[in-house]
Amino acid sequence: MSYHVFRKPSTWPRWIWASVAFAILILPAAITVGFFDRVRDVNCGILPPIDTQRTINLQMDLISVDPLNAVTVLEWLVGGDTCGCNSDCPAVNIFFDVNLLTGAAPKSDPPSNNLLTNPTFVFNRTAACSVGDGAAPLFVTSVYLSFDITKGNREFSSKTSLEDYPFDEYFALAAFYARDNSTGQMVNVNVTPTRGVAVGYRVKSCVYFPSGSYQGGPPALLFSFKRAPLVIAYDIVIVIGQWFITLVLSTVMIKSVLFRYRQSASLLVVPVTTLFTFTQLRATMPGAPTTFGAIIDFASVLPCLAILVMASTLTLLIFLVRDPEKRRVNTSPEDQEQDAAIGGARNDVFGHQSSLST
Repeated sequence: MSYHVFRKPSTWPRWIWASVAFAILILPAAITVGFFDRVRDVNCGILPPIDTQRTINLQMDLISVDPLNAVTVLEWLVGGDTCGCNSDCPAVNIFFDVNLLTGAAPKSDPPSNNLLTNPTFVFNRTAACSVGDGAAPLFVTSVYLSFDITKGNREFSSKTSLEDYPFDEYFALAAFYARDNSTGQMVNVNVTPTRGVAVGYRVKSCVYFPSGSYQGGPPALLFSFKRAPLVIAYDIVIVIGQWFITLVLSTVMIKSVLFRYRQSASLLVVPVTTLFTFTQLRATMPGAPTTFGAIIDFASVLPCLAILVMASTLTLLIFLVRDPEKRRVNTSPEDQEQDAAIGGARNDVFGHQSSLST
Protein backbone atom coordinates (compact mmCIF):
# COMPACT_ATOMS: atom_id res chain seq x y z
CA MET A 1 0.00 0.00 0.00
CA SER A 2 1.52 3.26 -1.11
CA TYR A 3 1.10 6.58 0.55
CA HIS A 4 1.15 9.92 -1.21
CA VAL A 5 2.56 12.76 0.78
CA PHE A 6 0.88 16.06 -0.02
CA ARG A 7 3.17 18.98 0.56
CA LYS A 8 2.12 22.56 0.85
CA PRO A 9 3.23 24.57 -2.16
CA SER A 10 6.33 26.56 -1.37
CA THR A 11 5.79 30.27 -0.98
CA TRP A 12 8.18 33.14 -0.61
CA PRO A 13 8.79 34.33 2.94
CA ARG A 14 6.95 37.43 3.98
CA TRP A 15 10.16 39.41 4.39
CA ILE A 16 10.82 39.05 0.67
CA TRP A 17 7.40 40.48 -0.16
CA ALA A 18 7.96 43.32 2.30
CA SER A 19 11.36 44.11 0.77
CA VAL A 20 9.95 44.10 -2.77
CA ALA A 21 7.07 46.36 -1.72
CA PHE A 22 9.49 48.75 -0.01
CA ALA A 23 11.68 48.92 -3.12
CA ILE A 24 8.67 49.52 -5.38
CA LEU A 25 7.50 52.39 -3.19
CA ILE A 26 10.78 54.07 -2.31
CA LEU A 27 12.57 54.02 -5.69
CA PRO A 28 9.96 55.98 -7.71
CA ALA A 29 9.43 58.37 -4.80
CA ALA A 30 13.15 59.11 -4.39
CA ILE A 31 13.74 59.54 -8.13
CA THR A 32 10.68 61.77 -8.50
CA VAL A 33 11.66 64.02 -5.59
CA GLY A 34 15.28 64.24 -6.75
CA PHE A 35 14.28 65.14 -10.32
CA PHE A 36 11.42 67.58 -9.77
CA ASP A 37 12.75 69.24 -6.61
CA ARG A 38 16.15 70.08 -8.04
CA VAL A 39 17.39 73.66 -8.13
CA ARG A 40 15.94 75.71 -10.98
CA ASP A 41 17.49 78.46 -13.07
CA VAL A 42 17.46 81.90 -11.53
CA ASN A 43 14.78 84.13 -13.04
CA CYS A 44 14.68 87.74 -11.92
CA GLY A 45 11.68 88.72 -14.04
CA ILE A 46 13.14 92.08 -15.08
CA LEU A 47 10.98 94.39 -17.19
CA PRO A 48 12.63 96.26 -20.09
CA PRO A 49 12.81 100.07 -19.98
CA ILE A 50 9.88 101.97 -21.45
CA ASP A 51 11.75 104.97 -22.90
CA THR A 52 13.21 105.22 -26.39
CA GLN A 53 16.79 105.89 -25.29
CA ARG A 54 19.53 103.60 -26.53
CA THR A 55 19.53 100.38 -24.52
CA ILE A 56 22.17 97.70 -24.05
CA ASN A 57 20.82 94.24 -23.29
CA LEU A 58 22.88 92.10 -20.89
CA GLN A 59 22.30 88.39 -20.40
CA MET A 60 23.32 87.13 -16.97
CA ASP A 61 24.33 83.56 -16.11
CA LEU A 62 24.88 82.48 -12.50
CA ILE A 63 28.00 80.30 -12.42
CA SER A 64 28.76 79.46 -8.78
CA VAL A 65 28.34 80.44 -5.15
CA ASP A 66 31.31 80.04 -2.81
CA PRO A 67 30.59 81.08 0.80
CA LEU A 68 34.04 79.90 1.93
CA ASN A 69 35.66 82.67 -0.15
CA ALA A 70 32.56 84.92 0.12
CA VAL A 71 32.13 85.27 -3.63
CA THR A 72 29.62 84.48 -6.35
CA VAL A 73 30.61 84.33 -10.02
CA LEU A 74 28.35 85.92 -12.63
CA GLU A 75 28.84 85.70 -16.38
CA TRP A 76 27.59 88.54 -18.57
CA LEU A 77 26.94 88.59 -22.31
CA VAL A 78 26.03 91.66 -24.33
CA GLY A 79 23.13 90.13 -26.20
CA GLY A 80 21.69 93.13 -27.98
CA ASP A 81 21.75 96.83 -28.72
CA THR A 82 18.89 99.03 -29.88
CA CYS A 83 21.33 100.92 -32.05
CA GLY A 84 21.22 99.15 -35.42
CA CYS A 85 24.21 97.98 -37.40
CA ASN A 86 23.48 100.47 -40.19
CA SER A 87 23.66 103.40 -37.77
CA ASP A 88 26.74 105.20 -36.56
CA CYS A 89 26.86 103.67 -33.08
CA PRO A 90 29.61 104.84 -30.72
CA ALA A 91 31.15 102.40 -28.26
CA VAL A 92 29.53 101.97 -24.87
CA ASN A 93 31.45 101.78 -21.59
CA ILE A 94 29.86 99.38 -19.10
CA PHE A 95 30.77 100.08 -15.48
CA PHE A 96 30.33 97.84 -12.43
CA ASP A 97 30.64 99.04 -8.85
CA VAL A 98 34.19 97.94 -8.08
CA ASN A 99 33.57 97.99 -4.33
CA LEU A 100 31.21 95.05 -4.81
CA LEU A 101 33.66 93.06 -6.95
CA THR A 102 36.46 90.79 -5.82
CA GLY A 103 38.82 88.11 -7.03
CA ALA A 104 39.68 87.85 -10.68
CA ALA A 105 36.88 90.16 -11.80
CA PRO A 106 37.72 93.19 -13.97
CA LYS A 107 38.59 95.80 -11.39
CA SER A 108 40.98 98.62 -12.15
CA ASP A 109 39.61 101.55 -10.15
CA PRO A 110 40.88 101.84 -6.57
CA PRO A 111 38.29 101.35 -3.80
CA SER A 112 36.47 104.65 -3.28
CA ASN A 113 33.08 106.26 -3.67
CA ASN A 114 34.23 108.46 -6.55
CA LEU A 115 32.84 108.28 -10.06
CA LEU A 116 34.20 105.31 -11.97
CA THR A 117 36.70 106.12 -14.70
CA ASN A 118 37.81 102.70 -15.93
CA PRO A 119 35.01 100.63 -17.49
CA THR A 120 34.58 96.97 -16.70
CA PHE A 121 33.78 96.24 -20.33
CA VAL A 122 33.75 98.27 -23.56
CA PHE A 123 31.14 97.24 -26.10
CA ASN A 124 31.90 98.15 -29.72
CA ARG A 125 28.74 97.89 -31.76
CA THR A 126 30.59 98.22 -35.08
CA ALA A 127 32.86 95.27 -34.26
CA ALA A 128 29.87 93.22 -33.11
CA CYS A 129 28.09 93.80 -36.41
CA SER A 130 31.14 92.81 -38.45
CA VAL A 131 31.30 89.06 -39.01
CA GLY A 132 34.57 87.63 -37.71
CA ASP A 133 35.79 90.93 -36.26
CA GLY A 134 36.21 91.61 -32.58
CA ALA A 135 36.24 89.36 -29.54
CA ALA A 136 33.19 87.81 -27.94
CA PRO A 137 31.13 90.36 -25.96
CA LEU A 138 31.46 88.25 -22.84
CA PHE A 139 32.93 88.99 -19.43
CA VAL A 140 32.83 87.57 -15.90
CA THR A 141 32.48 89.32 -12.56
CA SER A 142 33.10 87.97 -9.07
CA VAL A 143 30.74 89.64 -6.60
CA TYR A 144 31.11 89.71 -2.82
CA LEU A 145 28.76 87.65 -0.68
CA SER A 146 27.62 89.70 2.29
CA PHE A 147 24.60 90.76 4.31
CA ASP A 148 21.62 92.56 2.80
CA ILE A 149 23.27 95.94 2.21
CA THR A 150 20.14 97.42 0.64
CA LYS A 151 18.60 97.95 4.09
CA GLY A 152 18.92 101.53 5.22
CA ASN A 153 19.74 100.69 8.83
CA ARG A 154 22.41 98.18 7.72
CA GLU A 155 20.80 95.26 9.49
CA PHE A 156 23.05 92.25 9.44
CA SER A 157 21.49 88.90 8.67
CA SER A 158 21.96 86.46 11.52
CA LYS A 159 22.72 83.61 9.14
CA THR A 160 25.33 84.99 6.74
CA SER A 161 28.03 82.61 7.95
CA LEU A 162 29.06 79.01 7.43
CA GLU A 163 28.53 78.59 11.16
CA ASP A 164 24.78 78.47 10.41
CA TYR A 165 25.11 75.61 7.89
CA PRO A 166 22.77 74.28 6.48
CA PHE A 167 20.46 77.21 7.30
CA ASP A 168 22.89 79.90 6.15
CA GLU A 169 21.78 82.67 3.79
CA TYR A 170 23.88 85.01 1.65
CA PHE A 171 23.32 88.15 -0.40
CA ALA A 172 25.10 89.46 -3.49
CA LEU A 173 24.59 92.90 -5.06
CA ALA A 174 25.73 93.73 -8.59
CA ALA A 175 25.42 97.43 -9.50
CA PHE A 176 26.13 98.56 -13.07
CA TYR A 177 25.51 101.31 -15.59
CA ALA A 178 26.64 102.29 -19.09
CA ARG A 179 27.80 105.54 -20.74
CA ASP A 180 28.30 106.61 -24.31
CA ASN A 181 32.04 106.58 -25.00
CA SER A 182 31.94 109.75 -27.10
CA THR A 183 29.41 111.95 -25.29
CA GLY A 184 29.40 110.50 -21.78
CA GLN A 185 25.62 110.31 -21.75
CA MET A 186 23.91 107.53 -19.84
CA VAL A 187 22.80 104.45 -21.79
CA ASN A 188 20.02 102.21 -20.54
CA VAL A 189 21.03 98.73 -19.39
CA ASN A 190 18.47 95.95 -19.48
CA VAL A 191 19.22 92.53 -17.99
CA THR A 192 17.27 89.71 -19.60
CA PRO A 193 17.27 86.79 -19.59
CA THR A 194 18.75 85.66 -16.29
CA ARG A 195 19.66 82.02 -15.84
CA GLY A 196 22.14 79.70 -14.20
CA VAL A 197 22.26 77.20 -11.35
CA ALA A 198 24.59 77.23 -8.36
CA VAL A 199 25.07 73.63 -7.26
CA GLY A 200 23.61 73.05 -3.82
CA TYR A 201 21.93 76.47 -3.60
CA ARG A 202 18.65 77.99 -4.60
CA VAL A 203 18.03 81.64 -5.31
CA LYS A 204 15.55 82.64 -2.64
CA SER A 205 14.91 86.00 -4.27
CA CYS A 206 16.24 88.13 -7.10
CA VAL A 207 15.32 91.81 -6.93
CA TYR A 208 16.02 94.30 -9.70
CA PHE A 209 16.50 97.94 -8.74
CA PRO A 210 16.00 100.31 -11.69
CA SER A 211 18.19 103.36 -12.03
CA GLY A 212 17.76 105.71 -9.08
CA SER A 213 15.58 103.36 -7.01
CA TYR A 214 18.39 102.11 -4.74
CA GLN A 215 20.02 105.05 -2.92
CA GLY A 216 19.74 107.11 -6.12
CA GLY A 217 22.39 104.93 -7.76
CA PRO A 218 22.65 102.89 -10.94
CA PRO A 219 20.62 99.78 -11.74
CA ALA A 220 21.40 96.82 -9.50
CA LEU A 221 20.58 93.16 -9.01
CA LEU A 222 20.24 91.77 -5.48
CA PHE A 223 20.46 88.00 -5.07
CA SER A 224 19.56 86.00 -1.97
CA PHE A 225 20.99 82.48 -1.76
CA LYS A 226 19.95 79.63 0.52
CA ARG A 227 20.75 75.93 0.63
CA ALA A 228 18.66 73.69 -1.59
CA PRO A 229 15.78 71.91 0.20
CA LEU A 230 17.22 68.48 -0.60
CA VAL A 231 20.54 69.47 0.99
CA ILE A 232 18.78 70.53 4.20
CA ALA A 233 16.66 67.36 4.21
CA TYR A 234 19.73 65.14 3.75
CA ASP A 235 21.57 66.85 6.61
CA ILE A 236 18.58 66.45 8.93
CA VAL A 237 18.33 62.73 8.10
CA ILE A 238 22.05 62.29 8.83
CA VAL A 239 21.69 64.08 12.18
CA ILE A 240 18.73 61.92 13.23
CA GLY A 241 20.58 58.76 12.17
CA GLN A 242 23.71 59.71 14.09
CA TRP A 243 21.79 60.32 17.30
CA PHE A 244 19.79 57.10 16.90
CA ILE A 245 22.93 55.00 16.40
CA THR A 246 24.67 56.74 19.31
CA LEU A 247 21.79 56.11 21.71
CA VAL A 248 21.46 52.46 20.68
CA LEU A 249 25.19 51.77 21.11
CA SER A 250 25.20 53.61 24.44
CA THR A 251 22.33 51.43 25.64
CA VAL A 252 24.25 48.31 24.63
CA MET A 253 27.31 49.58 26.52
CA ILE A 254 25.27 50.31 29.66
CA LYS A 255 23.63 46.90 29.56
CA SER A 256 26.90 45.03 29.08
CA VAL A 257 29.36 47.05 31.16
CA LEU A 258 27.30 48.39 34.04
CA PHE A 259 24.76 45.59 34.41
CA ARG A 260 27.13 42.84 33.18
CA TYR A 261 24.78 41.23 30.70
CA ARG A 262 26.36 38.88 28.23
CA GLN A 263 27.10 40.43 24.84
CA SER A 264 28.96 39.28 21.78
CA ALA A 265 32.50 40.62 21.57
CA SER A 266 31.96 41.61 17.94
CA LEU A 267 29.05 43.83 19.01
CA LEU A 268 31.06 45.60 21.69
CA VAL A 269 33.66 46.87 19.18
CA VAL A 270 31.00 48.52 17.00
CA PRO A 271 31.32 51.91 18.80
CA VAL A 272 35.01 52.00 17.84
CA THR A 273 34.30 51.60 14.13
CA THR A 274 31.36 54.00 14.33
CA LEU A 275 33.72 56.80 15.34
CA PHE A 276 35.31 56.74 11.90
CA THR A 277 31.97 56.26 10.14
CA PHE A 278 30.50 59.43 11.63
CA THR A 279 33.38 61.58 10.40
CA GLN A 280 32.93 60.13 6.92
CA LEU A 281 29.19 60.89 7.04
CA ARG A 282 30.04 64.45 8.03
CA ALA A 283 32.19 64.77 4.90
CA THR A 284 29.27 63.73 2.66
CA MET A 285 27.14 66.75 3.66
CA PRO A 286 26.99 68.95 0.53
CA GLY A 287 28.74 72.28 1.00
CA ALA A 288 29.54 71.73 4.68
CA PRO A 289 32.59 73.59 6.04
CA THR A 290 35.77 71.56 5.98
CA THR A 291 36.42 72.09 9.69
CA PHE A 292 34.14 71.45 12.64
CA GLY A 293 32.37 74.46 14.09
CA ALA A 294 28.99 74.77 12.38
CA ILE A 295 25.69 74.52 14.22
CA ILE A 296 25.14 71.03 12.86
CA ASP A 297 28.45 69.94 14.44
CA PHE A 298 27.52 71.15 17.91
CA ALA A 299 24.01 69.70 17.57
CA SER A 300 24.96 66.21 16.44
CA VAL A 301 28.45 65.29 15.27
CA LEU A 302 30.56 66.49 18.20
CA PRO A 303 28.31 65.31 21.07
CA CYS A 304 27.77 61.97 19.33
CA LEU A 305 31.52 61.53 18.90
CA ALA A 306 32.11 62.41 22.56
CA ILE A 307 29.53 59.86 23.72
CA LEU A 308 30.94 57.19 21.41
CA VAL A 309 34.49 57.85 22.66
CA MET A 310 33.39 57.16 26.23
CA ALA A 311 31.38 54.11 25.15
CA SER A 312 34.31 52.76 23.14
CA THR A 313 36.69 53.25 26.06
CA LEU A 314 34.45 51.39 28.50
CA THR A 315 33.69 48.54 26.10
CA LEU A 316 37.40 48.03 25.43
CA LEU A 317 38.32 48.19 29.11
CA ILE A 318 35.78 45.49 29.94
CA PHE A 319 37.94 42.96 28.08
CA LEU A 320 40.76 43.60 30.58
CA VAL A 321 38.50 42.73 33.52
CA ARG A 322 36.35 39.86 32.30
CA ASP A 323 35.02 38.06 29.27
CA PRO A 324 31.74 39.77 28.35
CA GLU A 325 30.56 36.64 26.51
CA LYS A 326 30.61 34.45 29.65
CA ARG A 327 27.76 34.09 32.13
CA ARG A 328 28.03 35.98 35.39
CA VAL A 329 29.27 33.88 38.32
CA ASN A 330 27.56 35.72 41.19
CA THR A 331 24.02 36.02 40.02
CA SER A 332 21.05 37.19 41.98
CA PRO A 333 18.31 34.74 43.13
CA GLU A 334 16.00 36.13 40.47
CA ASP A 335 18.57 35.43 37.74
CA GLN A 336 19.17 31.90 39.10
CA GLU A 337 15.45 31.14 39.06
CA GLN A 338 15.22 32.50 35.51
CA ASP A 339 18.17 30.37 34.36
CA ALA A 340 16.64 27.31 36.05
CA ALA A 341 13.31 27.90 34.36
CA ILE A 342 14.97 28.31 30.97
CA GLY A 343 17.05 25.17 31.54
CA GLY A 344 13.99 23.15 32.60
CA ALA A 345 12.03 24.25 29.59
CA ARG A 346 14.93 23.38 27.35
CA ASN A 347 15.19 19.87 28.89
CA ASP A 348 11.46 19.33 28.39
CA VAL A 349 11.74 20.22 24.72
CA PHE A 350 14.76 18.01 24.12
CA GLY A 351 13.18 15.14 26.08
CA HIS A 352 9.98 15.39 24.05
CA GLN A 353 11.94 15.35 20.80
CA SER A 354 13.94 12.28 21.86
CA SER A 355 10.75 10.39 22.79
CA LEU A 356 9.27 11.16 19.39
CA SER A 357 12.37 9.92 17.63
CA THR A 358 12.25 6.61 19.46
